[in-house]
Amino acid sequence: IDSGRAYHVFYTWTQRVSARPRVAPLAEAVECDIVVLPNIATRFEPRELDLIRGYVESGGRLLVLHGNGSDDTAANEVLGMFGLSVEDRRDAYRMNLKGGLIPRPVASYSVTGGTPLVYDNLGRPAAAVADVGTAGGRVMVFAASSLFSDAVMGTTSTIPDEVIRSIYDLE
Repeated sequence: IDSGRAYHVFYTWTQRVSARPRVAPLAEAVECDIVVLPNIATRFEPRELDLIRGYVESGGRLLVLHGNGSDDTAANEVLGMFGLSVEDRRDAYRMNLKGGLIPRPVASYSVTGGTPLVYDNLGRPAAAVADVGTAGGRVMVFAASSLFSDAVMGTTSTIPDEVIRSIYDLE
């Protein structure tokens, strides 16, 4: 498996914060508390877009990880339903949660819309969140998904250094 397209460490690390991740078809995924759409590569059918919109509007939580093989048009079709979009791919560094740079340059997109959460060294929002509807729905986009890939994070047996720990904290 290409470590640049694998997210084993991300999958494992989410379990350390009490999440129980699983891979499921969209119709089953929308029964979960949080749905993660990593690297959307193809456009969704209209009925699937309706399913995603209904899930979020009824209080669901959606995380879109963008980059690393994503199709910008397909991702923006999903994000646009919630006032978000991604654009302007460039190699950049992300800020950590303390405001310093994570010294791992990866492809990053600028996020428009929502409330910015994380910036890159170019001053562009690399992650944002949008609250949706009155039921507590929320959509978050992180537009530098390769930062969470195994190519950057290592393997599940990697002993994290300070840089990897800052990525864990961001995750």
